[in-house]
Amino acid sequence: MDDKNKTKDQLIRELAELRRCLSGLNSGATNQKAEAPSVAEKRETEQVGLEGALRKGQRQARLLAQFLESCPQALVVVYTDGRILTCNTAVYHLTGYSKEDMYPGRSLNNFAPHALQSIIKEAVREIRQTRRPQRFEGEIVRKDGKRVFVETTAHPLYDSAGKMQHISCFLRDVNDRKHLEKRLVESELRLRAAVESNPIETAIVDHEGKVVFTNLSKIRPGEHVQNTGALMFKHPTGEVEVKMHRELMRCIKSGVAKEFPEWKYDDRFLHIRISPFSGGAVITSVDVTKLRSMASALKEKDERFRVVADLANDWEFWIGKDGEHVYVSPSCERITGCRPEEFQRNPNLFKEIIHPDDREGMGVHLGDDFESPDPKRLDFRILKRGGEERWILHLCRPVYGADGRFLGRRASNRDYTDSKEIENHLQSRTSELKQATNELSEYGNVFSSDLREPLRAIRNYTDFLREELGERVGDAEKSYLDGLAQATIEAGDMLEDLFEFSQIKSRDETPETVQVGAFLHELIATLHVPSEAKLVLPDEWPTIEVQPKLLEHIFRNLIDNALKFNNSSRKLVEMGWRKTEDERYEFHVRDNGIGIRPRHADQVFGVFERLHTLKEYEGNGMGLAIVKKATVKLGGSVRFISKPGEGSTFLVTLPRNPKQKFSQK
Repeated sequence: MDDKNKTKDQLIRELAELRRCLSGLNSGATNQKAEAPSVAEKRETEQVGLEGALRKGQRQARLLAQFLESCPQALVVVYTDGRILTCNTAVYHLTGYSKEDMYPGRSLNNFAPHALQSIIKEAVREIRQTRRPQRFEGEIVRKDGKRVFVETTAHPLYDSAGKMQHISCFLRDVNDRKHLEKRLVESELRLRAAVESNPIETAIVDHEGKVVFTNLSKIRPGEHVQNTGALMFKHPTGEVEVKMHRELMRCIKSGVAKEFPEWKYDDRFLHIRISPFSGGAVITSVDVTKLRSMASALKEKDERFRVVADLANDWEFWIGKDGEHVYVSPSCERITGCRPEEFQRNPNLFKEIIHPDDREGMGVHLGDDFESPDPKRLDFRILKRGGEERWILHLCRPVYGADGRFLGRRASNRDYTDSKEIENHLQSRTSELKQATNELSEYGNVFSSDLREPLRAIRNYTDFLREELGERVGDAEKSYLDGLAQATIEAGDMLEDLFEFSQIKSRDETPETVQVGAFLHELIATLHVPSEAKLVLPDEWPTIEVQPKLLEHIFRNLIDNALKFNNSSRKLVEMGWRKTEDERYEFHVRDNGIGIRPRHADQVFGVFERLHTLKEYEGNGMGLAIVKKATVKLGGSVRFISKPGEGSTFLVTLPRNPKQKFSQK
């Protein structure tokens, strides 16, 4: 039953009751004295008035029912337990349910999601406690499954005894508002992210000059910055920069942006820009303190720095989308011999000064590639006024307006003719150096070969002298002869190693397929291995493409060093290998010798680098130098891991075949 029918029925019942009362009064009058005419008239007047009030009330009830029914805002009246009493047509439009679906007595919970039911229960509890209307928002589910946000204003309805009987709920569709709020939140988050990531000090203030948001804490961590809600131009001492605050207020009021190139704030000079908007302003500031100091220093030495800057300036220009030169820097005259205004008057001048052999490439660049979004780099030649040829490094990128429109290309042209000449000179010098290296290698071969004969002669004459003197040789003389013989042996060994070292660079043997395991067994058979030493090799070894002689240099010297620099009673040398992730082979030679101290790490691979005296350990410091040079020649690398007193592990990484290149680290 709706409000209209309920009100009408109530009035009809009251009128019937009144008529029964009047009828009883009239029948009783026959058994009693007739009342005075004035009383009867009064009752009749009251009856007429009541009937008029009834008709008026009926009309008002009909009008109210029509108003609520035609009201565009949804209205539903429910009992306190959530059962529907009545609702208007707007409710059906809002929910998508029909009048038959939402019949009186059906629970409102049938149409509200669980989350909204909880909100309604809380609102009813608040109404009972406060006896005041409640406003809340929630999401309803339409009959078609679509979810709609609604704002509900719930008013309590009481009977004559003051007891709450019903709750009238006005529902308003706020779905669009919710979407706008969501977009507003997302927009605010994007704005905050943009401000926080901005490398320029930025603050947003309201119409009173109070900080709404700032990124100063990120740009200047640890320093004093204005908190949200505080005045923007306020010193740490609490004092307000009155003049700057006044300028800020003036900009906000007038809506006109203003810049302050050098504003003294605390101990800094700031370039401040105030950009007002409705309700506040955006303030950006760049610390120009250092720039100001630099400008002052540059001013003192203006002439020297002016010359340097002029020589360092590139030829900058901006070609518009119509092909005209929007801007040309003055340095173009120094590089091309043409003044900026000449390029602006004649847009084709740029193409005309390009070397004829390079015009085709530049034509493609200025044609099909002109509106390309990618940066471009070109090297070309120009003919300077007077005919001089100059090499230009051309770097350009597209220019776009704030609205995304293509505005042309901005280019930077650097004259690197001198660098080109230096490059050509270096190539020539490299070729000369390579030739000199080859000649030096040949010289080393001859040098080591020619010195062998004198050394052999010295050694032979020493032996002859020892035999000739016989027992007449005293201890001192014998010591001299022994030292001389030992010196010739060491010199000979040194020449042999030097000859071997010099041969590595120029050795260009054809790589062969080598089974490393068999190769090592053959090599070890030629070495002098002490009886107390043990060499351990695994059964399986890889097969690689390599120059056998260079591989021999590597393993011979590594094994020799592992045995030589070893004081252990049981010398142990372990060899092995593994395949690396980049499909190379890493070989290792591990010993239990004396080890290498970390401070000698950069010395061990040097030529003639000895870490011990000849009395301690024999050798001339060439072994590891030969290992490194041979490894690099094969396109590999060598390194070591060592701990003094516990031994060393040398690791040699080689490509599987000569085609694999390897960068020496």
